Amino acid sequence: MSRDNRTRLGIRFLLSHHYPEHEHRCVSLFGRPVCARCLGLYPALILGLVGLFWLDGRGPAGDMAPRPFEGAFLTLLVAPALVDWVRGRVRPSSGSNAVRLVTGALLGLALARVVHLHAKAPFQQPALDVMLVLALGVAAGEVIARALLEQEPKRNSNYTIGEMDPKGCSDVQVSEGPVARPDERSEHR
Repeated sequence: MSRDNRTRLGIRFLLSHHYPEHEHRCVSLFGRPVCARCLGLYPALILGLVGLFWLDGRGPAGDMAPRPFEGAFLTLLVAPALVDWVRGRVRPSSGSNAVRLVTGALLGLALARVVHLHAKAPFQQPALDVMLVLALGVAAGEVIARALLEQEPKRNSNYTIGEMDPKGCSDVQVSEGPVARPDERSEHR
């Protein structure tokens, strides 16, 4: 790969971490593909952090100490993004960019509060709770997605796929009816 192509690919991945075959998960921003979830996440994270640190210590609204059940509330903000991400792993073409944008914004707001709480009192609840939920949610989501993908029945019952040729293309034969196995085909000739 030439240096120019590597540079172009590097710039592309600064804006979107998706390969071209997954560009349906991106929105076009100034002619460049940008991940829809990240487009919701990062502005919400930045605005949330600016707002939280600005409010901190400013009168009654500025009491930014952790509230009872705040960990549960923050977890509820994170959950839609986790569910949508797992759904996208199992069914890559499912979902919409509007849903990804909203779940990314909710995730960004939750992360802003987690970072704010962690900055005020490192390694304390509820920030640790939400970080734990995120880590376990991603791990469990990946396990669930892989299990569902392994159980999925093989499709394309009207095609038989032969050996791969040296160029990487498969020998595909279209069949009108039930597909005969290679050993059965040779007997009928």
